[in-house]
Amino acid sequence: MSSTDTILEEDRDHELVVTFFPPLYLQRKIWVLDVLRRDGFDSVVEIGCGEGELASALVQPAPWLSPPPFDIVPPMPEEDPLMSPTRPNFNSSREPIPNLHVIRLDCLDIDANSLQVAKNGTAPPQLNEYENRWTIPQTRWEALTVKLWKGDLQAINEEFVDRECIVSAEVIEHLPPDVLPMYAPMLLGVYHPYKFLVTTPSYTFNARYTTPNALPGVRKGFPDPTGRTNRVFRHSDHKFEWTVDEFEYWCRAAAVQWGYRVETSGVGHAEQADPYGREAELGAASLVAEFTRLDIGEGKRSKLAAEARAFVADAQLKVPAHELFGHHEHIAHPQARQPKPFKEIGDCVQEYMESRRDTFSRFSEVWWDREIAAMCGGWTEVLLAAIEQHDKLDIILQREGEGQDRDWMIVLVGGLSQPVPEEADTDEDSSDMIPPDWMPQEEDYSESGDEDDTGDVEWEGSEDVSENEYVWHEEDSSSGWGITENGWGVDDGECQKASPWDDITNKEVAEGFQKASVA
Repeated sequence: MSSTDTILEEDRDHELVVTFFPPLYLQRKIWVLDVLRRDGFDSVVEIGCGEGELASALVQPAPWLSPPPFDIVPPMPEEDPLMSPTRPNFNSSREPIPNLHVIRLDCLDIDANSLQVAKNGTAPPQLNEYENRWTIPQTRWEALTVKLWKGDLQAINEEFVDRECIVSAEVIEHLPPDVLPMYAPMLLGVYHPYKFLVTTPSYTFNARYTTPNALPGVRKGFPDPTGRTNRVFRHSDHKFEWTVDEFEYWCRAAAVQWGYRVETSGVGHAEQADPYGREAELGAASLVAEFTRLDIGEGKRSKLAAEARAFVADAQLKVPAHELFGHHEHIAHPQARQPKPFKEIGDCVQEYMESRRDTFSRFSEVWWDREIAAMCGGWTEVLLAAIEQHDKLDIILQREGEGQDRDWMIVLVGGLSQPVPEEADTDEDSSDMIPPDWMPQEEDYSESGDEDDTGDVEWEGSEDVSENEYVWHEEDSSSGWGITENGWGVDDGECQKASPWDDITNKEVAEGFQKASVA
């Protein structure tokens, strides 16, 4: 008996272990986000949003704006991808993960409890005192409108018409037989978005959970609730699960009828290798399709939309209109798209670096200074132009590579205008700082230390602290490490200033010792 036969006999009475990493739902979400980023959509509708797992990602603000108009900064030439870049371009096609710039998001679901979670997850951040000190949200450079709707698929919502992209992930398999025929006419006919993304479980992949000759009833799951088939589904609410061929047939028919082209594929492969070598045969766990609207002319498109509306009306599925469940307005930063003059920005960058005693600063680090980014109006291209036109600043590529591997450095030409003070005279040591009339008192150490055989004093607990380590106590500071009145390292002005402690002299330190000895 071969090893394969042994495995078959041992496993035919129970399910095989099948897991996914990242989890399958995240892989579907990543696929959707990849398409949205690639095509740069800013207007999205999600049909069947659930608790807002995708929506909560779509409302996150981009760290900077898309390239500015030509009258602000001339466009950057697209560089040869095979050559090392000569200047930073964070809106380049070379970026591995382009930013999303969503300005309108609508979400539809039938469940009020799920919508409430989605509503909370898509709301603008509310800053209370604690959050303002410790978890300041990222600056938003673009306004965003979010609307959450409660209602059924078969009710027409005019606000969904002619949007850039509609997403429907893991929804179609939940539709009952009388509603499923409305799916394509409503989404592709009535709403006719430029892009339509759909995902659904693959029934073909379900065979991966059992051996080829598994005993009857081994596959755990949920029998077809409609009674139309003897299939076992993954979820109790699934009305059907399509095979790869069935899904592709439905997609091609819908695309032809409503003026689209479609590409189908799959996401989600098991972490474990199939001991029976069925990976290619069974495919991925989730089937995905990307519909793209064809340019068939405005007249023909309008005719198709009218036919779709008539089809929905003839079905006579009496459902109420969509109810607006939640509405959020995310406000953009007041200085968004209103940059300061290049010279003023460059001077602030210089002052920022001078205050930090930095001859070199990472471009990204300077950008994350909120005041500098606000002076640039949210455009990294403006910051770059200000640096390149400033006589005291330059920019270089410290480490070659792409995306996050690129390490662009801003250089302070000529170094610091006020160099770091030189160390004290090397002939002077710390004993010169001790007042001449100070004498150690015996009680300062006789009761707190033990003398060893060599005559050295062993301080209690001293073996746990190195001679250069400072043990911080709460009474040393009333506000904690580096916490200013407005939070950690936050200054009232546009640029950080040098620390007032930089000007303390040796004389003042000596006077401190004198006061301590008198006390």
